[in-house]
Amino acid sequence: QACPRHLIKMVPKKRQAVNRCSNCDKGAATVKVCKVGCIGCGKCVKKCPKGAITIENFNATVDPTKCVGCGLCTKECPRGCLTMMIVPKTEANTKA
Repeated sequence: QACPRHLIKMVPKKRQAVNRCSNCDKGAATVKVCKVGCIGCGKCVKKCPKGAITIENFNATVDPTKCVGCGLCTKECPRGCLTMMIVPKTEANTKA
C-alpha cells in the first residue's frame, strides 16, 4: 500500500518447523543431555502431510522446500523439539 504505483509488494513471512536441538545421540542418551532433544521416534514424520520431515542421525530434519508451516509435527512431538518459527523468504523455501 505504500507504493503509489504498486511496484513494491510485501511478501508474507513463512512459518516453518525447526528442530530446537541438534544433539545426535540415540534416544536414552539424548534424554540425559537435552530436555528438548529429538529421540528419533518418527511421530513427526508420520504426522507431516507433506513428507517434509526425515530422521537423520537420530534427529528430525525439516526440508524447508516441503514444509507448509501447518504445525502438526510440533503438536505430535513428545519431547517438544520441533517448534514453528517465522523464517525469511529465500529462494530455497519459496519453491514449495
